[in-house]
Amino acid sequence: MHRLLAVPCLLALFLVAGARADEKDSKVGKAKDSKAANPDALFQELVKKFQTSKPGAERQKLFDEYAEKFVDIASKNTKSVEGFKAATHALRIPGGTGKDGHRAKAIAVLNKNYTKAKLGKRSRSGCRSRGTTRN
Repeated sequence: MHRLLAVPCLLALFLVAGARADEKDSKVGKAKDSKAANPDALFQELVKKFQTSKPGAERQKLFDEYAEKFVDIASKNTKSVEGFKAATHALRIPGGTGKDGHRAKAIAVLNKNYTKAKLGKRSRSGCRSRGTTRN
C-alpha cells in the first residue's frame, strides 16, 4: 500500500519542481527583455560603442541602428515613461532627417501618444496678443 502512494507523491514532487524551474527561467528572460527595453541603459550602451568606434561610416551605421531601436521601443511602449524616453533619445541621435528618418518617426510617436495638441500646427489664440494691438 505504501509503495502505491509513493509513486504518485514522487510524480507530484517532480512536476512541482519542474514548474518552479520554468518560472525561474521565465523571470530571467523577463529581466533580459526589460534591460533591452530600458532606453537609458540602451543609450549608455550607444555612448560606449560610439567612443570605441572609428569616425565616419561606422559611427553613422551605429547611429542608424540605435535610432531604429529607440523608435521601436517608443512605438511599442506608448503612454509610458520608457516610450517617452526612447523617443527623446531618438531625437538626440544625429542624422535621420527626411520624411522617413528616425527623427520624423520619433516626432510622430510623441505627437500621437504624448501631446493633446498636434505638434507643428499653431492655434490662432497662440498667435494673437491679448487685448493689445500692434502699431
